[in-house]
Amino acid sequence: MQEPKLLTICICTMNRPEDLRRALASLMPQSLATVSIMVSNDGLDEPVRTICKEFSVDLVDGPRRGLGPNRNNCVSHAQTPLITFIDDDVIAGPDFIRAALQVDRTKVTTGFELRHEGTGQPKVVTPHNASFLGFQIKPPQSRVQAVVMNAAVFPTSALRAFPFDENITYGYEEIDISRKLASNGIQIAVDYSLWNNHHPSPINRKEYATRLVASRIYTTYRAYRCYEANSTKATAFLLTAMVHHVLHLIRIKGDLRSAFRTAVQVRKMWRESQRDQGGRTPSR
Repeated sequence: MQEPKLLTICICTMNRPEDLRRALASLMPQSLATVSIMVSNDGLDEPVRTICKEFSVDLVDGPRRGLGPNRNNCVSHAQTPLITFIDDDVIAGPDFIRAALQVDRTKVTTGFELRHEGTGQPKVVTPHNASFLGFQIKPPQSRVQAVVMNAAVFPTSALRAFPFDENITYGYEEIDISRKLASNGIQIAVDYSLWNNHHPSPINRKEYATRLVASRIYTTYRAYRCYEANSTKATAFLLTAMVHHVLHLIRIKGDLRSAFRTAVQVRKMWRESQRDQGGRTPSR
């Protein structure tokens, strides 16, 4: 009798076929008896379809609207009690699946990633809570409100109840979902037996970079306005964050027009989130 599947490993990919191949190859030596592997493709169909056939893994068409919608697409197709996400430029740690199957299924559990950039020693990336300005730099103490997305295991039911914000196309979606889940009483635990290697691909990075500041400001404003229900703090943050961004651009001699573009993008993301909620302030 076939063992029931307990964990879905989701890989959201976009036009990085060779990275995807390496990611899938890194999972194959591990025990897959109770694991489903799903690739959600936001890019060109070929050669992703061929690669998925080669490794006998499930392929679903992505919504092609960014990482938030793509992650929700994975959740909607998953049929297991646990779900985890790794990027297509990740190489799985040799014991990741065994560790993932041993987590408490009532909690979100996060580990760490080894980020390999350049030729030096990899950087150890552990979960850090957000500062007032939204930067993930505060080591968690009594309460963890952050995950390392490439080494986190979620109860699938939690992500169905509280999905990823689909207005976040890239950047800071992991801190937003962490805050959302924590504000709704779902505990986040840390287990450093969960870890993976991340080799950031240069493909798509230029496109992604333009969205990061807007995503940080939007997700932090949303956290104060929605998850904490503190509109005064949200307004104070928004003013401080924009001044901080302008001063940063001045310091690095950047294009000050980008501050205006960032403000427009943040406003658009917020208005779309209100529209999604029928004109109400987005709920938790």
